[in-house]
Amino acid sequence: MSHLPRRTLGAALLAAFVHSSASAWSQFPTLEPNQIIGPSAEEITPPQTWLFGQTVSLREKTAFIGMPATPESPGRVAIFSREHDRWERTGTLLPSDSFPGDSFGLDITGSGERWLFISKHAYRRSGGEWREVGLLQGLGVTAVAAEGDTLFSSGYVGTFSTGYADNNKVKVFKVENDGSLTLTQILSPGADVQDDFSFGASIAVSHDTLVLNRYAKSAVYIFVRHGDQWVEQQKLVGKPQSGFGYGIALDDDILLATGPRPQQCPVGSRGGGALVVFVRVRGVWTERQTIEGDCESMNFAESLALRAGVLAIGMTTYFGTAGFYEQTILYQWNGHEFEPAATAFAQHASEGPVVVSLSDWQLFLSYPYVPNDPSKNVFVGHSEIFDLQHCRFGEAPSGETPPSTLKENPIALARLCHPRDEREAPH
Repeated sequence: MSHLPRRTLGAALLAAFVHSSASAWSQFPTLEPNQIIGPSAEEITPPQTWLFGQTVSLREKTAFIGMPATPESPGRVAIFSREHDRWERTGTLLPSDSFPGDSFGLDITGSGERWLFISKHAYRRSGGEWREVGLLQGLGVTAVAAEGDTLFSSGYVGTFSTGYADNNKVKVFKVENDGSLTLTQILSPGADVQDDFSFGASIAVSHDTLVLNRYAKSAVYIFVRHGDQWVEQQKLVGKPQSGFGYGIALDDDILLATGPRPQQCPVGSRGGGALVVFVRVRGVWTERQTIEGDCESMNFAESLALRAGVLAIGMTTYFGTAGFYEQTILYQWNGHEFEPAATAFAQHASEGPVVVSLSDWQLFLSYPYVPNDPSKNVFVGHSEIFDLQHCRFGEAPSGETPPSTLKENPIALARLCHPRDEREAPH
Protein backbone atom coordinates (compact mmCIF):
# COMPACT_ATOMS: atom_id res chain seq x y z
CA MET A 1 0.00 0.00 0.00
CA SER A 2 1.11 3.58 -0.46
CA HIS A 3 2.51 5.09 2.70
CA LEU A 4 0.33 7.98 3.79
CA PRO A 5 1.62 10.65 6.18
CA ARG A 6 0.64 9.52 9.65
CA ARG A 7 1.07 11.27 12.95
CA THR A 8 0.68 10.36 16.56
CA LEU A 9 -0.71 12.10 19.62
CA GLY A 10 -0.44 11.38 23.31
CA ALA A 11 -2.93 8.68 24.33
CA ALA A 12 -5.07 11.03 26.44
CA LEU A 13 -5.15 13.78 23.80
CA LEU A 14 -5.94 11.32 21.03
CA ALA A 15 -8.76 9.74 23.05
CA ALA A 16 -10.23 13.18 23.70
CA PHE A 17 -9.99 14.07 20.00
CA VAL A 18 -11.61 10.80 18.92
CA HIS A 19 -14.49 11.27 21.35
CA SER A 20 -15.11 14.75 19.98
CA SER A 21 -14.88 13.74 16.32
CA ALA A 22 -17.60 12.54 13.99
CA SER A 23 -16.11 9.07 13.70
CA ALA A 24 -18.56 6.20 14.11
CA TRP A 25 -16.09 4.60 16.49
CA SER A 26 -15.96 7.50 18.95
CA GLN A 27 -18.42 6.03 21.45
CA PHE A 28 -16.26 3.08 22.54
CA PRO A 29 -13.53 2.76 25.17
CA THR A 30 -9.95 3.35 24.05
CA LEU A 31 -7.50 0.58 24.98
CA GLU A 32 -4.04 1.25 26.37
CA PRO A 33 -1.29 -1.37 25.84
CA ASN A 34 0.13 -3.26 28.79
CA GLN A 35 3.51 -3.59 27.11
CA ILE A 36 5.42 -2.59 23.96
CA ILE A 37 8.12 -4.89 22.55
CA GLY A 38 10.54 -4.57 19.65
CA PRO A 39 14.04 -5.45 18.43
CA SER A 40 16.87 -5.58 20.93
CA ALA A 41 19.21 -2.64 21.42
CA GLU A 42 21.97 -4.55 19.62
CA GLU A 43 19.72 -5.15 16.60
CA ILE A 44 19.00 -1.46 16.08
CA THR A 45 22.58 -0.24 16.66
CA PRO A 46 23.37 1.06 14.12
CA PRO A 47 19.79 1.72 12.87
CA GLN A 48 18.55 -0.70 10.23
CA THR A 49 15.19 -1.74 8.82
CA TRP A 50 13.73 -4.87 10.44
CA LEU A 51 9.96 -4.49 9.94
CA PHE A 52 9.50 -6.11 13.35
CA GLY A 53 5.97 -7.50 13.53
CA GLN A 54 5.22 -7.81 9.82
CA THR A 55 4.18 -11.37 10.67
CA VAL A 56 3.18 -12.70 14.08
CA SER A 57 2.33 -16.25 15.13
CA LEU A 58 0.97 -16.67 18.67
CA ARG A 59 0.75 -19.66 21.00
CA GLU A 60 -0.62 -19.59 24.53
CA LYS A 61 2.63 -18.35 26.09
CA THR A 62 4.91 -17.95 23.07
CA ALA A 63 5.03 -15.35 20.31
CA PHE A 64 7.02 -15.75 17.09
CA ILE A 65 7.56 -12.34 15.50
CA GLY A 66 9.02 -11.94 12.04
CA MET A 67 11.84 -9.49 11.34
CA PRO A 68 12.20 -10.13 7.59
CA ALA A 69 13.46 -6.96 6.00
CA THR A 70 17.08 -5.99 6.28
CA PRO A 71 19.47 -5.95 3.30
CA GLU A 72 22.37 -6.89 5.56
CA SER A 73 20.94 -10.21 6.78
CA PRO A 74 18.54 -12.95 5.61
CA GLY A 75 16.02 -11.93 8.28
CA ARG A 76 15.12 -13.60 11.56
CA VAL A 77 12.29 -14.52 13.90
CA ALA A 78 12.25 -13.27 17.48
CA ILE A 79 10.83 -15.57 20.16
CA PHE A 80 9.05 -14.02 23.13
CA SER A 81 7.71 -15.94 26.14
CA ARG A 82 5.10 -14.82 28.65
CA GLU A 83 5.76 -15.16 32.35
CA HIS A 84 3.73 -13.41 35.05
CA ASP A 85 1.89 -11.24 32.50
CA ARG A 86 5.12 -9.97 30.91
CA TRP A 87 6.60 -10.90 27.53
CA GLU A 88 10.38 -11.29 27.38
CA ARG A 89 12.71 -12.07 24.45
CA THR A 90 13.89 -15.64 24.96
CA GLY A 91 15.36 -16.63 21.63
CA THR A 92 16.01 -16.00 17.95
CA LEU A 93 15.53 -18.29 14.96
CA LEU A 94 17.92 -17.91 12.04
CA PRO A 95 17.77 -19.82 8.74
CA SER A 96 20.39 -22.45 7.99
CA ASP A 97 20.92 -21.74 4.30
CA SER A 98 19.55 -18.31 3.44
CA PHE A 99 21.34 -15.23 2.16
CA PRO A 100 21.09 -11.50 2.86
CA GLY A 101 17.81 -10.10 1.58
CA ASP A 102 15.98 -13.47 1.66
CA SER A 103 13.23 -12.07 3.94
CA PHE A 104 13.30 -15.02 6.31
CA GLY A 105 10.40 -14.52 8.71
CA LEU A 106 8.04 -13.05 6.14
CA ASP A 107 5.81 -16.14 6.44
CA ILE A 108 5.25 -17.90 9.77
CA THR A 109 2.72 -20.62 10.41
CA GLY A 110 2.54 -23.45 12.88
CA SER A 111 0.44 -26.10 14.47
CA GLY A 112 0.01 -26.35 18.22
CA GLU A 113 3.17 -26.62 20.25
CA ARG A 114 4.94 -29.08 17.95
CA TRP A 115 5.55 -27.64 14.47
CA LEU A 116 6.64 -24.25 13.19
CA PHE A 117 7.14 -23.36 9.52
CA ILE A 118 9.06 -20.24 8.53
CA SER A 119 9.68 -19.42 4.88
CA LYS A 120 9.92 -23.12 3.89
CA HIS A 121 12.04 -24.04 6.90
CA ALA A 122 10.51 -26.66 9.21
CA TYR A 123 11.11 -26.40 12.97
CA ARG A 124 10.14 -28.92 15.58
CA ARG A 125 10.02 -28.42 19.33
CA SER A 126 12.35 -30.74 21.20
CA GLY A 127 13.47 -30.47 24.79
CA GLY A 128 11.85 -27.08 25.14
CA GLU A 129 13.73 -25.66 22.13
CA TRP A 130 12.80 -25.15 18.50
CA ARG A 131 15.18 -26.94 16.15
CA GLU A 132 15.28 -26.78 12.37
CA VAL A 133 14.66 -30.25 10.95
CA GLY A 134 14.59 -29.60 7.22
CA LEU A 135 13.54 -27.60 4.20
CA LEU A 136 10.03 -27.95 2.80
CA GLN A 137 10.11 -29.05 -0.83
CA GLY A 138 7.35 -28.44 -3.38
CA LEU A 139 5.77 -25.66 -1.33
CA GLY A 140 4.04 -22.68 -2.97
CA VAL A 141 4.86 -19.12 -2.02
CA THR A 142 1.42 -17.46 -2.12
CA ALA A 143 -0.12 -18.79 1.10
CA VAL A 144 0.70 -21.45 3.67
CA ALA A 145 -1.35 -22.62 6.65
CA ALA A 146 -1.13 -25.56 9.05
CA GLU A 147 -3.45 -27.57 11.28
CA GLY A 148 -2.19 -30.57 13.24
CA ASP A 149 0.22 -32.48 11.02
CA THR A 150 -1.41 -31.09 7.85
CA LEU A 151 0.07 -28.29 5.77
CA PHE A 152 -1.74 -26.34 3.03
CA SER A 153 0.09 -24.47 0.28
CA SER A 154 -0.88 -22.46 -2.81
CA GLY A 155 0.76 -20.43 -5.57
CA TYR A 156 4.12 -20.70 -7.28
CA VAL A 157 6.40 -23.59 -6.42
CA GLY A 158 10.01 -22.59 -6.00
CA THR A 159 10.63 -18.88 -6.58
CA PHE A 160 8.93 -16.44 -8.92
CA SER A 161 12.06 -16.30 -11.07
CA THR A 162 13.01 -20.00 -11.20
CA GLY A 163 9.85 -21.85 -10.17
CA TYR A 164 6.67 -22.78 -11.99
CA ALA A 165 3.08 -21.62 -11.57
CA ASP A 166 0.60 -23.92 -9.84
CA ASN A 167 -2.47 -21.81 -10.54
CA ASN A 168 -5.84 -22.56 -8.97
CA LYS A 169 -4.48 -25.44 -6.95
CA VAL A 170 -4.00 -25.83 -3.24
CA LYS A 171 -1.79 -28.71 -2.19
CA VAL A 172 -2.38 -30.65 1.01
CA PHE A 173 0.66 -32.23 2.67
CA LYS A 174 1.19 -34.51 5.62
CA VAL A 175 4.14 -33.44 7.74
CA GLU A 176 6.28 -36.43 8.63
CA ASN A 177 8.27 -36.76 11.86
CA ASP A 178 11.50 -35.72 10.12
CA GLY A 179 9.90 -32.56 8.72
CA SER A 180 9.51 -33.90 5.20
CA LEU A 181 6.23 -33.51 3.31
CA THR A 182 4.01 -36.15 1.73
CA LEU A 183 1.50 -34.84 -0.82
CA THR A 184 -1.93 -36.27 0.05
CA GLN A 185 -4.39 -34.19 -2.02
CA ILE A 186 -4.74 -31.34 -4.50
CA LEU A 187 -7.75 -29.03 -4.17
CA SER A 188 -9.16 -27.04 -7.08
CA PRO A 189 -12.24 -24.82 -7.67
CA GLY A 190 -14.26 -27.52 -9.42
CA ALA A 191 -15.10 -27.16 -13.12
CA ASP A 192 -14.08 -23.50 -13.28
CA VAL A 193 -10.36 -23.97 -13.83
CA GLN A 194 -9.62 -20.68 -15.61
CA ASP A 195 -6.29 -19.40 -14.35
CA ASP A 196 -6.68 -16.19 -12.35
CA PHE A 197 -3.94 -16.64 -9.73
CA SER A 198 -6.40 -16.03 -6.88
CA PHE A 199 -7.65 -19.44 -5.72
CA GLY A 200 -6.09 -20.06 -2.34
CA ALA A 201 -4.44 -16.63 -2.20
CA SER A 202 -5.63 -16.66 1.42
CA ILE A 203 -6.05 -19.81 3.50
CA ALA A 204 -7.88 -20.14 6.81
CA VAL A 205 -8.18 -23.38 8.76
CA SER A 206 -9.83 -24.23 12.06
CA HIS A 207 -9.91 -27.84 13.25
CA ASP A 208 -11.67 -29.83 10.49
CA THR A 209 -12.74 -26.86 8.37
CA LEU A 210 -10.68 -25.24 5.61
CA VAL A 211 -11.57 -22.00 3.79
CA LEU A 212 -9.94 -20.90 0.52
CA ASN A 213 -10.64 -17.62 -1.20
CA ARG A 214 -10.79 -16.79 -4.89
CA TYR A 215 -11.18 -13.05 -4.90
CA ALA A 216 -10.91 -12.68 -8.70
CA LYS A 217 -14.20 -14.59 -8.90
CA SER A 218 -15.63 -13.02 -5.69
CA ALA A 219 -15.91 -16.49 -4.17
CA VAL A 220 -15.00 -18.37 -1.01
CA TYR A 221 -14.75 -22.18 -0.91
CA ILE A 222 -15.34 -24.16 2.28
CA PHE A 223 -13.94 -27.67 2.72
CA VAL A 224 -14.40 -30.12 5.59
CA ARG A 225 -12.28 -33.10 6.52
CA HIS A 226 -13.68 -36.58 5.96
CA GLY A 227 -11.15 -39.16 7.07
CA ASP A 228 -7.87 -38.17 5.42
CA GLN A 229 -9.53 -36.20 2.59
CA TRP A 230 -10.92 -32.68 2.32
CA VAL A 231 -14.33 -32.39 0.65
CA GLU A 232 -16.00 -29.20 -0.56
CA GLN A 233 -18.91 -28.35 1.72
CA GLN A 234 -20.14 -25.06 0.32
CA LYS A 235 -19.25 -22.17 -1.97
CA LEU A 236 -20.08 -18.58 -1.03
CA VAL A 237 -20.31 -16.02 -3.83
CA GLY A 238 -20.40 -12.23 -3.62
CA LYS A 239 -21.20 -9.54 -6.14
CA PRO A 240 -19.14 -10.02 -9.35
CA GLN A 241 -15.86 -8.09 -9.47
CA SER A 242 -16.41 -6.83 -5.93
CA GLY A 243 -13.29 -8.42 -4.44
CA PHE A 244 -15.48 -10.38 -2.04
CA GLY A 245 -13.33 -12.72 0.03
CA TYR A 246 -10.02 -10.94 -0.55
CA GLY A 247 -9.48 -11.26 3.19
CA ILE A 248 -10.84 -14.16 5.27
CA ALA A 249 -10.76 -15.37 8.86
CA LEU A 250 -12.19 -18.50 10.48
CA ASP A 251 -12.79 -19.72 14.02
CA ASP A 252 -14.92 -22.83 14.53
CA ASP A 253 -18.40 -21.97 13.15
CA ILE A 254 -17.78 -18.30 12.37
CA LEU A 255 -16.36 -17.17 9.02
CA LEU A 256 -15.43 -13.64 7.99
CA ALA A 257 -14.96 -12.40 4.42
CA THR A 258 -14.15 -8.87 3.27
CA GLY A 259 -16.42 -7.25 0.73
CA PRO A 260 -17.72 -3.93 -0.63
CA ARG A 261 -19.58 -1.50 1.60
CA PRO A 262 -23.37 -1.92 1.04
CA GLN A 263 -24.10 1.77 1.67
CA GLN A 264 -22.35 4.17 -0.67
CA CYS A 265 -20.05 6.69 1.03
CA PRO A 266 -20.38 10.38 0.17
CA VAL A 267 -18.28 11.76 -2.67
CA GLY A 268 -14.86 12.71 -1.38
CA SER A 269 -14.82 10.13 1.41
CA ARG A 270 -11.60 8.25 1.97
CA GLY A 271 -13.03 5.00 3.27
CA GLY A 272 -15.47 2.23 2.69
CA GLY A 273 -15.36 -1.54 2.69
CA ALA A 274 -17.15 -4.09 4.82
CA LEU A 275 -16.78 -7.42 6.56
CA VAL A 276 -19.42 -10.11 6.02
CA VAL A 277 -20.05 -12.53 8.89
CA PHE A 278 -21.22 -16.09 8.14
CA VAL A 279 -22.18 -18.70 10.71
CA ARG A 280 -22.53 -22.46 10.32
CA VAL A 281 -25.64 -24.06 11.74
CA ARG A 282 -26.19 -27.80 11.21
CA GLY A 283 -23.59 -27.88 8.43
CA VAL A 284 -24.90 -24.91 6.44
CA TRP A 285 -23.18 -21.52 6.24
CA THR A 286 -25.49 -18.50 6.07
CA GLU A 287 -24.86 -14.76 6.14
CA ARG A 288 -25.55 -13.33 9.58
CA GLN A 289 -24.17 -9.79 9.65
CA THR A 290 -22.35 -7.11 7.68
CA ILE A 291 -19.92 -4.86 9.54
CA GLU A 292 -19.48 -1.66 7.55
CA GLY A 293 -16.33 0.39 7.61
CA ASP A 294 -16.61 4.05 8.50
CA CYS A 295 -16.44 6.31 5.44
CA GLU A 296 -13.23 7.79 6.84
CA SER A 297 -11.68 4.37 7.57
CA MET A 298 -9.27 3.62 4.76
CA ASN A 299 -8.21 0.04 4.04
CA PHE A 300 -10.95 -1.28 6.31
CA ALA A 301 -10.18 -4.83 7.49
CA GLU A 302 -6.68 -4.71 5.96
CA SER A 303 -5.79 -7.02 8.84
CA LEU A 304 -8.10 -9.44 10.67
CA ALA A 305 -7.91 -11.68 13.72
CA LEU A 306 -10.66 -13.88 15.14
CA ARG A 307 -10.30 -15.96 18.27
CA ALA A 308 -12.73 -17.31 20.88
CA GLY A 309 -15.48 -14.83 20.06
CA VAL A 310 -13.22 -11.77 19.92
CA LEU A 311 -12.75 -10.04 16.55
CA ALA A 312 -10.05 -7.45 15.84
CA ILE A 313 -10.25 -5.35 12.66
CA GLY A 314 -7.32 -3.22 11.55
CA MET A 315 -7.67 -0.12 9.39
CA THR A 316 -6.36 3.37 8.72
CA THR A 317 -8.69 6.18 9.85
CA TYR A 318 -8.62 9.81 8.81
CA PHE A 319 -9.34 12.38 11.52
CA GLY A 320 -9.27 15.61 9.54
CA THR A 321 -6.51 17.99 10.56
CA ALA A 322 -5.21 15.41 13.07
CA GLY A 323 -4.12 13.23 10.15
CA PHE A 324 -4.17 9.47 9.56
CA TYR A 325 -4.02 6.89 12.35
CA GLU A 326 -3.63 3.15 12.41
CA GLN A 327 -6.72 2.01 14.29
CA THR A 328 -8.06 -1.33 15.51
CA ILE A 329 -11.67 -2.00 16.49
CA LEU A 330 -12.45 -4.90 18.82
CA TYR A 331 -15.79 -6.71 18.60
CA GLN A 332 -17.33 -9.31 20.90
CA TRP A 333 -19.61 -12.16 19.80
CA ASN A 334 -22.88 -12.00 21.76
CA GLY A 335 -24.23 -15.37 20.65
CA HIS A 336 -25.90 -13.99 17.53
CA GLU A 337 -23.66 -11.30 16.06
CA PHE A 338 -20.62 -9.13 16.77
CA GLU A 339 -20.94 -5.97 18.83
CA PRO A 340 -18.23 -3.27 18.93
CA ALA A 341 -16.52 -3.19 22.31
CA ALA A 342 -13.36 -1.09 22.22
CA THR A 343 -10.82 0.65 20.00
CA ALA A 344 -7.05 1.10 19.99
CA PHE A 345 -4.64 3.43 18.20
CA ALA A 346 -0.94 3.22 17.46
CA GLN A 347 1.04 4.68 20.35
CA HIS A 348 3.81 5.91 18.04
CA ALA A 349 3.98 7.27 14.52
CA SER A 350 3.59 4.53 11.90
CA GLU A 351 4.04 4.74 8.14
CA GLY A 352 2.20 1.52 7.28
CA PRO A 353 -0.62 -0.87 8.20
CA VAL A 354 -1.30 -2.49 11.56
CA VAL A 355 -0.95 -6.30 11.86
CA VAL A 356 -3.49 -7.74 14.31
CA SER A 357 -3.05 -11.08 16.12
CA LEU A 358 -5.11 -12.81 18.84
CA SER A 359 -4.49 -15.80 21.05
CA ASP A 360 -5.98 -16.75 24.41
CA TRP A 361 -6.81 -13.23 25.61
CA GLN A 362 -3.57 -11.75 24.27
CA LEU A 363 -4.00 -9.08 21.59
CA PHE A 364 -0.91 -8.05 19.61
CA LEU A 365 -1.09 -4.91 17.47
CA SER A 366 2.11 -4.78 15.44
CA TYR A 367 3.37 -1.78 13.50
CA PRO A 368 6.29 -2.88 11.30
CA TYR A 369 6.65 0.59 9.75
CA VAL A 370 7.45 2.48 12.95
CA PRO A 371 10.54 4.45 11.91
CA ASN A 372 13.85 4.55 13.71
CA ASP A 373 15.23 7.29 11.50
CA PRO A 374 12.46 8.84 9.34
CA SER A 375 14.93 10.88 7.31
CA LYS A 376 16.59 7.68 6.11
CA ASN A 377 13.44 5.53 5.80
CA VAL A 378 14.70 3.10 8.43
CA PHE A 379 11.71 1.15 9.80
CA VAL A 380 12.33 -0.82 12.96
CA GLY A 381 8.78 -1.73 13.99
CA HIS A 382 7.26 -2.81 17.31
CA SER A 383 4.30 -4.68 18.82
CA GLU A 384 1.83 -3.32 21.38
CA ILE A 385 0.37 -5.98 23.67
CA PHE A 386 -3.02 -5.92 25.39
CA ASP A 387 -4.03 -8.38 28.11
CA LEU A 388 -7.76 -8.79 27.52
CA GLN A 389 -8.21 -11.39 30.25
CA HIS A 390 -7.75 -8.82 32.99
CA CYS A 391 -9.48 -6.00 31.10
CA ARG A 392 -6.66 -3.51 31.54
CA PHE A 393 -8.21 -0.99 29.21
CA GLY A 394 -6.34 2.09 30.34
CA GLU A 395 -7.10 1.35 33.98
CA ALA A 396 -5.85 3.93 36.43
CA PRO A 397 -3.26 3.27 39.14
CA SER A 398 -4.60 2.25 42.52
CA GLY A 399 -6.43 5.08 44.28
CA GLU A 400 -6.92 7.19 41.16
CA THR A 401 -10.13 7.79 39.25
CA PRO A 402 -10.31 5.65 36.08
CA PRO A 403 -10.37 7.52 32.76
CA SER A 404 -13.83 8.47 31.55
CA THR A 405 -13.36 6.22 28.51
CA LEU A 406 -13.81 3.20 30.78
CA LYS A 407 -17.32 4.34 31.63
CA GLU A 408 -18.57 4.84 28.09
CA ASN A 409 -19.65 1.27 27.47
CA PRO A 410 -19.37 -0.87 30.63
CA ILE A 411 -21.70 -3.57 29.27
CA ALA A 412 -19.44 -4.15 26.26
CA LEU A 413 -16.39 -4.14 28.51
CA ALA A 414 -17.94 -6.67 30.86
CA ARG A 415 -18.93 -8.91 27.98
CA LEU A 416 -15.45 -8.68 26.50
CA CYS A 417 -14.07 -10.17 29.69
CA HIS A 418 -16.39 -13.16 30.02
CA PRO A 419 -14.61 -16.53 30.07
CA ARG A 420 -15.08 -18.44 26.86
CA ASP A 421 -17.22 -21.15 28.45
CA GLU A 422 -19.82 -18.51 29.36
CA ARG A 423 -20.36 -17.48 25.73
CA GLU A 424 -23.03 -18.86 23.50
CA ALA A 425 -22.24 -20.74 20.33
CA PRO A 426 -23.72 -19.49 17.03
CA HIS A 427 -27.40 -20.39 16.68
